[in-house]
Order: sequence, then structure tokens, then C-alpha cells
Amino acid sequence: MDKVDKIFAQWDTTTSPGCALAVVKDGQIIYKRGYGMAKLEDDIVITPDKIFDLFAQERIFKPLGMTYTLYQDDHRQIIKNRATGYEQAEKGFRLNMSNWDETGDGNVYTSVEDLYLWDQAFYNNKLGRNLMDMLHTVGVLNNGVKLDYAFGLVIRDYEIGTVLFFRA
Repeated sequence: MDKVDKIFAQWDTTTSPGCALAVVKDGQIIYKRGYGMAKLEDDIVITPDKIFDLFAQERIFKPLGMTYTLYQDDHRQIIKNRATGYEQAEKGFRLNMSNWDETGDGNVYTSVEDLYLWDQAFYNNKLGRNLMDMLHTVGVLNNGVKLDYAFGLVIRDYEIGTVLFFRA
């Protein structure tokens, strides 16, 4: 599985949000491995034995009181009260939903109420001050040029003030 490890080597650092993977053949897991960090703030290394949604439930969603949020790791999974995505078509509308199994920044399902709780975490530091500081720290290139990207947030200064947003 050296080829797999080479593909994911870029995430296998102590400064990178990581990923866990499993290689399945004939319905059996033949290789599993974690790369990078599960929780940067607490130096917790990701392992393939800790399913991403379970970890997020335990360490992020439940501490914030987010009861309707989950990472969907099976696109066939039934999600109670799920709203389906759609797009405008030539004649009316049509479904526009992913049909692949991906976890990370994709396949997060939530509610308006839980989004409010997530937003409040940026003001009440319920997930820790170090994490909030890190989320607001923009990247700097080797030549000293500052980026506007900061661990998932875009931070830009405008005449009205500093604006933070997430680019999907």
C-alpha cells in the first residue's frame, strides 16, 4: 500500500487536518490508515478506527448542543427531515445532490438551529480559544505575502470592516 501512502503523504503531518481511509476489496477492508491530525488544537492524531462522524459528534457537535448535525458517510443513508438540493432546469427544477461517499468539508447535514449554535461558537469559545484563534489566522507564503484564507474561513478587510466568510 505504498502507493496509497504516497498519495496521502501531504496530509500526514502534525500541522494538517487529516483523513482516515480504508481500502476495501471484495467487501473486506484490506488496508486502513489515518493521516494527519484529528484535532489540531489538542494534538490528537487521526486514526482509521475513529469514524469521522462519531469523532465530530463527540468533540464538536455535542459540546455545542448541535443535535441535528452529522457527516453523512453513506449517500444512501436516510436522514430524518432532510431537505433535498435542487437546481433550476430548462423546464422547472431537478434534483442536484451528490451521490458519492465523502466526509470532511462535504456531506455535512445540519439545521438552521444548529448553524446558529455553530456561529455562536465563534463568539463564546465553547470549542476552545486556541481553536478559534487558529481559525482566524491567515496563511503566509514563504515570500511573506499574506493570504486571505485561514483554516476554512476567508478573512478580508473592506471599508465597512473585516469580513469573515466560508467559501463553498
